[in-house]
Amino acid sequence: MLALAIGEPLSAERMIMYVRAMSDLTEQEVEYGFDRALKESRFWPRPSELVEFCTGRSASLAGKLQTDAAWNWIQSYIATFGNPPQDCWQIQGRLYNGNTPDRALKFPKVQGQPVLACSAPFYEIAVTEVPEIGDLVRKILIAMNGTVEMGLLRFQDASRHLRVSDNSSIKDVAFLRKDFDEHSARVLAAAHSSAAAVIDPSLQLTGAVADELPAFRTRSIAVKISPDQHLYSIRRLTPDELKRLYDAGTLPQHLYDEGFRRQVYNEEQARLRETPTEFIAVYRDTFRPLTLHPDAKPPVMGRFTVESADGSGIVRDSLQMEIGDLRPTLGQMIRFTARPKDLYYEDYGFHHFDLSTMTVKERNNDHQ
Repeated sequence: MLALAIGEPLSAERMIMYVRAMSDLTEQEVEYGFDRALKESRFWPRPSELVEFCTGRSASLAGKLQTDAAWNWIQSYIATFGNPPQDCWQIQGRLYNGNTPDRALKFPKVQGQPVLACSAPFYEIAVTEVPEIGDLVRKILIAMNGTVEMGLLRFQDASRHLRVSDNSSIKDVAFLRKDFDEHSARVLAAAHSSAAAVIDPSLQLTGAVADELPAFRTRSIAVKISPDQHLYSIRRLTPDELKRLYDAGTLPQHLYDEGFRRQVYNEEQARLRETPTEFIAVYRDTFRPLTLHPDAKPPVMGRFTVESADGSGIVRDSLQMEIGDLRPTLGQMIRFTARPKDLYYEDYGFHHFDLSTMTVKERNNDHQ
């Protein structure tokens, strides 16, 4: 439309160049920028001019702003979720990190054991779940330190140094920022250089780009808090409790809706855990279970990586299963059917899965 309005010939090759220059813009930015160009341009704009129309900033600042956003996102990520990252719970005015609220209470962000109110029929607590690290941040951390985990550890150390605020600590943080900026520039340059090879220009200008810096999403839940011998027990309200409190006008609508959405989700997950499903077991090596009785004869076991049947993901990265008379070779793939719940046990469990018969077996006490 812009080319037609200005009377500019636009070849496919030329369009690819513009797409490469604008590949990191959102759909809304592109629409806004082209609307401005239609109204304000007397001549055909260069790629850098279109970027300025779309974003309101100089094209030379785009990479710097992305780098700053990635730096701030990592700082907020570690401050919110810690390292290794765990969900952040807000319980009666204080923040805790843990996979569950019970576990989070054992490791408060501030010193001292929590003291919680327990008398009410329910309490509203909030959880901010750990988001997936976006592709841009993941690539920068890997480029800097080899792995995402080592990159996060380096940022965590820097945040500790900032609290000390001596000259050596400030220098360490400044060096980290310089290193981060350099690797970020390389990652962004590599992403832009490959954009034309993987993106259809006709689709890029009408489709939104992926969110590189995922937002932290917080939701509230209704729970019952009770003291126990360890500290406190926190559990979700049952469906009956949710309905009774809601009917009485005590429970707010958003907590009622969230509770029942969770109940429906749990019921669906329980159904899936009981549904026979096809998997692929990739043989890794033999597994020798611990035997405490000298005369006990342990079953013949192997260690496997278990994948989904279509190979789209790993279900268990290391699982021991009985193989009976099977004699698999390293890397051999064996298709089998099992209920997903049958595959969740550890070396010390009381049952295991027999791959040769595709059944669950109780483990003999002599083999524990």
